[in-house]
Order: sequence, then structure tokens, then C-alpha cells
Amino acid sequence: MVPALIDRNIWKTFMGNLNPKYMATSLKTIRDKLIPAQVAVVRRDAIDVLKGEFNLTLTFDGGSTRGKQSV
Repeated sequence: MVPALIDRNIWKTFMGNLNPKYMATSLKTIRDKLIPAQVAVVRRDAIDVLKGEFNLTLTFDGGSTRGKQSV
């Protein structure tokens, strides 16, 4: 779901119709707290799994940066 949808009145009305006790979380909270917290958990879990592995190899077949520079 696109996070920007969270702050729209149509979404709040829809969620309120589904559950009148539901308190909608703001886009700012989702963007600034919840998503970064989930990213940290996923990163930590991935590092924990990789720490138990040996002979890891990383390959990269080019690409570009957000600034549209080739790598």
C-alpha cells in the first residue's frame, strides 16, 4: 500500500467503517518511526543469518545510482 494513502480522508473513513474503534496511524509516524524500525529488524535478522555462513561471495552486475550515474 502506498503510505501517502494513510492520510487521506477516504482511507480514514473506510477504516472507520470497518472498525469504529480503529485509530488511524499518521503518515508521519509510519514514515518516520514504523518503517525505519522494521528496516532495522530485517537488517539485523539478515546480518545474524549471514554471520553463521562461510565463504560468502557478493557479485554485482552494474547498475546506476539514484543520481543516474552508472556503476
